[in-house]
Amino acid sequence: MLMKKKKIMSLRSIDLEVILSISKDWSSVFDRTINTLFLTEMVMPTLKYFFEPKVTINYPFEKGSLSPRFRGEHALRRYPTREERCIACKLCEAISIQNTPILSFNLIIPLFSVLFLYLTMR
Repeated sequence: MLMKKKKIMSLRSIDLEVILSISKDWSSVFDRTINTLFLTEMVMPTLKYFFEPKVTINYPFEKGSLSPRFRGEHALRRYPTREERCIACKLCEAISIQNTPILSFNLIIPLFSVLFLYLTMR
C-alpha cells in the first residue's frame, strides 16, 4: 500500500512540474489562447489571398493564354472527298443535348480497334 502511495505522489509531482513548466511562460500561453480563439492559422492565409491580385479573368471578354500543347478544338473533320474522319471518340454524343447523334461506324475501321474502344470506354 505504501508503494502505491509513493507512486501516486511521484506521478502527482511530475504532473505538477509539467504544468508549472508549461505555464511559466505566460506570453506563450496567451499566444496559444489567442490562436485558438480567433483561429488565426486559418484566417491569416485567407486574408493574405484576399489582398493579392485576382487570378481569374472575365472569360467572355478576356481570353486566357493557350498552352503550348494545345492543338485546336475537338471537331469532326472530313476528308477531301467529304467523308467524315471519325475516330470513334464519342465526343459528339457527349456534347449533344438530346443525345441525337448516334455513331454509325460506316467507315472502314478494323474490328479489333472498335472492340478495343468499346472495352476501354466501359
